[in-house]
Amino acid sequence: MDDSWFFRTFMPNAHIEAAQLDKNKESSFEDIWPKVTKLNLYDPLTLLASVPGAAKLLFKPKAIHTEGFGVVEQVGPDDVTHPEKAKLLMSALAKSALVQSTVAPD
Repeated sequence: MDDSWFFRTFMPNAHIEAAQLDKNKESSFEDIWPKVTKLNLYDPLTLLASVPGAAKLLFKPKAIHTEGFGVVEQVGPDDVTHPEKAKLLMSALAKSALVQSTVAPD
C-alpha cells in the first residue's frame, strides 16, 4: 500500500500520480477527504475496527504492515474480545443508519 494505491482506490477520478506528490509533506485529512470520490463499506465491522476507541474495547488486532505512514492491522474471528458487545453495537449502528436513510432532508 502506497500513495498510488490510495489514489487508485479512493480517488479514481482525481488523476493524481504518486510521483506528483510532495513526499516530504504529509497531507492532512482536510486536504484529502474532499477528493475522495468513493468509499466502499463492504463490512461495517471493518469500519468499527478502524475507530481506535472501539477497536481497543472490542478487538485484539494484529499488525500486519508497519512500514510507511500508518500501521495496517488485521482482526480475525478469534481477535474479537467481546463478540456480544460487538454484535449489539453493530445492530444499533445498522438500525441508526436505516433510520437516517429514511429521514427526508430539510
